[in-house]
Amino acid sequence: MTRSPSAAWLVAVLATGCAGRCGAPAPVDAGTVQRAAAASRTRVGLPAVDLRQAILTAVPEFRGMAGLYTVAVVERRYLEDFANGGDVAAALAPGFSARGFRPAASDGGPLAAEAPPFFLEAFRDGGLPVVRVGLVVPGEKVVDLLQTPAPLGSQAMALRMPVPPGDAGMPYEDAFAFEVHYRATTEASDRLIRQLAEGLLASGWSAKPGSVLGVPDAGLPEALDVQLAGPNGSALSFHRAEGRVTVTWDQPLTSGR
Repeated sequence: MTRSPSAAWLVAVLATGCAGRCGAPAPVDAGTVQRAAAASRTRVGLPAVDLRQAILTAVPEFRGMAGLYTVAVVERRYLEDFANGGDVAAALAPGFSARGFRPAASDGGPLAAEAPPFFLEAFRDGGLPVVRVGLVVPGEKVVDLLQTPAPLGSQAMALRMPVPPGDAGMPYEDAFAFEVHYRATTEASDRLIRQLAEGLLASGWSAKPGSVLGVPDAGLPEALDVQLAGPNGSALSFHRAEGRVTVTWDQPLTSGR
């Protein structure tokens, strides 16, 4: 499932760029850090990640790309229903302003609030609440992030999560996802995908038995949907269709009590 926000909102953000806000997070109140620490338990060996690390993992090469943009998301899956069966976004709405968000115009999707270039989604999956805080980074800002002294990280993004009503310590599981979207010719995307996959395979990642990515110099099908497995439950997936390529890095982060 793509983590990109609604099409209309995405077009608006890509038109305005990051406006200098892709490097450092907005300030948060002092109690936020304490509440976040009380609500989460970091798994051993699963450190936070930042956008520079995400770029180097999922898009180390830019030549041959067109229409590049990236989406970084921290996804929080609650293990209890703080909304008591009701609307998840409505239950969180009183806490939007404390995180710098304003309610989004209704588009019938999961987009609940916005603070461009950030977006917030709230919905249910398997009956339980899921909340996502994401950031859209246009292609022209991707290189800038590689040179940012203190790039935005998953911990800072998680601090933008509105606190559920009545209980800041409700258990949850967090994951980070970084999506890369671009257009390229078949020849160029073959090179880009191969270069990325071979670098990861050489550094300890693995492909499923029989995967085309695990066979050196094997031709790639025009319609591609494959995945590599990495350390600590991470995964990198490649999807290509009709000249559009999406590369997604998924990394587990934290687990609630």
